Amino acid sequence: MQETLTEAIASAGNPVRAERLTALGGKIALLKAGRGTTSVILLPGIGDTKESYAALLQMLAGEATLYVPDSRGFGESSVAFDSFSVTDVATDTVRLIEESDLKDVIIVGNSGMAASAVYIAAELPVRIRGIVLTGPFLRDQPTGWFITFLMKQLFRRPWGPSLWAAYYKSLHKSVLPDDLSGHAAYLKKTLKSKARLTALGQMLFSSKEDCELRIPEVKARVAVVMGTADPDFKDPIAEARWATEVLKGELYLMDGVGHYPHRERPEEMAGIIRAML
Repeated sequence: MQETLTEAIASAGNPVRAERLTALGGKIALLKAGRGTTSVILLPGIGDTKESYAALLQMLAGEATLYVPDSRGFGESSVAFDSFSVTDVATDTVRLIEESDLKDVIIVGNSGMAASAVYIAAELPVRIRGIVLTGPFLRDQPTGWFITFLMKQLFRRPWGPSLWAAYYKSLHKSVLPDDLSGHAAYLKKTLKSKARLTALGQMLFSSKEDCELRIPEVKARVAVVMGTADPDFKDPIAEARWATEVLKGELYLMDGVGHYPHRERPEEMAGIIRAML
């Protein structure tokens, strides 16, 4: 899938290359694309991969330098890590920013990686210009009986990868991306590895507390984007308003959209990001 993505970006005349970042013994797969003085780092949600940002990459590659990693344990990144949490993703990204000496950075974080974005902004206040949080889990949520049941079934092979792929597809609620079936099949394929399925389990149940505690330290501009039909939240609008209030941010509600605004409404998402460029 990466070959198709890189070809699409390159066909528009934008530079693109695959890179690897060494982090605590493991390797983080990274796609660097585009041109521009502002750096935008796009963090895929839990259980997702860099290919989920295909539409945004093509829209923004001519306006900024884009970095899209696979989180540790997912996609093309290695599983040679001792732990898999949203805080780990944050520290891996901090390392990327510091080693690349990136400044004036915008972080886009989906789902649990929105919490990672908060941590990064607090850790590197001078380097981070803004954060865009989509379908954001910024604090630990009570888990209902159905989700608890679903998660237990998810990690029982051999049906775990198929169950995750089906669940992933169900979180899209309005405009279904053209690549939805293909991308879900790719996620299913990668999760056939027992080690990757274990990484997914650890990431899903990792606490957001370390990130939530750093909310008061965030100085960057904040945009909170929530789909009003996001099934991952009991009350997505209330959760989005809470996040906007505590971070003193701007709220963007997308009517009828599910957990992946960047996939269901990429044009609107690109506009929100451009407002920070």
